[in-house]
Amino acid sequence: MKEAVFLGLNIIPGYGVAVFLDAFILNLVEFWTGSNPLGLNPGDNTIMYRGQELLVNVQKSQFIIKDSQGNILNELRFNTEDNTWYSIRNRESVKLITIGTETVDIYTASGEVLVVPNTNI
Repeated sequence: MKEAVFLGLNIIPGYGVAVFLDAFILNLVEFWTGSNPLGLNPGDNTIMYRGQELLVNVQKSQFIIKDSQGNILNELRFNTEDNTWYSIRNRESVKLITIGTETVDIYTASGEVLVVPNTNI
């Protein structure tokens, strides 16, 4: 049974997506915030970022980041319809990353789209 799960996760790019999320997304968040995003519990969490205390509300497929006065700084939402993470700031929605069946599309601030095959992540 374990062998079947292992082979299934290699055929369906489960390992590739997990490695990509860990290596690029989660490590970047941890590097810049100084705290592990997987260590966040559902509900309200406090983190330090550049000497400022921030409140991160963790919900299913959504992170809401607030300053110490309770003002929303950013929202990160995952849309299950198109498998895309969005950043929502000042009512403007910006695509961050789309996880496809064959590729992962990374959207840069300059408007460029980096397309990475799942087999290479």
